[in-house]
Amino acid sequence: MLLFKGSNFLAELDLILKNKCEKVETDKKLAVLHLLPTPSSKKFIALKKKVASQYDIEVKVYNFTEKTPKRKVYDTLKSLNEDDTVGGIVVQYPFPEKYTFADISTRINPLKDVDFFTDKTYGGFSLNLFPDFMPPVVRSLDYFLNTYKLELKGKRYIILGQGHLVGKPVATYLINREATVYSLNEFSPKIESTLKKADVVISATGNPNILKPHILKKGASVIDFGYGFVDSKPVGDLDMSEDISHLNIVSPSPGG
Repeated sequence: MLLFKGSNFLAELDLILKNKCEKVETDKKLAVLHLLPTPSSKKFIALKKKVASQYDIEVKVYNFTEKTPKRKVYDTLKSLNEDDTVGGIVVQYPFPEKYTFADISTRINPLKDVDFFTDKTYGGFSLNLFPDFMPPVVRSLDYFLNTYKLELKGKRYIILGQGHLVGKPVATYLINREATVYSLNEFSPKIESTLKKADVVISATGNPNILKPHILKKGASVIDFGYGFVDSKPVGDLDMSEDISHLNIVSPSPGG
């Protein structure tokens, strides 16, 4: 069993990012709208700021609460869309319940859409029109699969979760590369028996320890994108308290 540690690849990724930054304007700001403060959203925004600072990219965070009128958020998005000093816009998940995904996605300038929320960015990605441009999570998955040369064609990839940030774009990416893809949600029938057939499980439910390793067959791999908290400590979907020695490659959360 190989336990993937993202920290072992920081130097390589740093070189890749520096080369990319040399080819684009890095004097543009990244605007992050924080609509619903949670432990996970605060953590991810802090990580964005930390990484951006290493490449001299300014991150401006716009903080709101559940009580903030929708119009104020929409006006902020409109202003950022028109601001030439802003190169990218992120609306940090999760959203308050009063917002639909379309409320946000239709109000982001596609040219500044970091997370591929808009119809133009996600549509282009779905149709594989821009092979070099991927949603952030998909880019990390692509790097992982290429690093370990995991096969796609003829292999069963099972995705737990169908969210806009992970589940849906990951399924699209895998389908475009001719993997056999099962996309599961909480209402899917026979989840456990389906998981037993998986060659690779990609989990993104945000429910701590929901994925039990003993269910999975010998030689299966797990890529955990889940992120939750137990007793104020970050925990992934995969229950790491169980024996994982029968698995092939495990990318845990956090740390993967």
